Amino acid sequence: MKGELIGAGATVVASSNHTLINASGVVVDETKHFLTLETAQGRKRIPKRGSTFRFLVNGKEHTINGADIEVSPEERIKLKE
Repeated sequence: MKGELIGAGATVVASSNHTLINASGVVVDETKHFLTLETAQGRKRIPKRGSTFRFLVNGKEHTINGADIEVSPEERIKLKE
């Protein structure tokens, strides 16, 4: 996934931290290792490694292993799809 994630809807569908599963909200920040979601319970920082996310981008759902996007946002545009 090469596009911008900030502003996308996201749900954690699997995680090594079971308390994060089903956390959902809007991506408000991204670093190389974390996504920050604005949820109904406030902001949650979710590690990319060990998590699988479902993103809603342009009306389409994409399920992505967090390790596959564990690069800085500016470097992700250089990745092959």
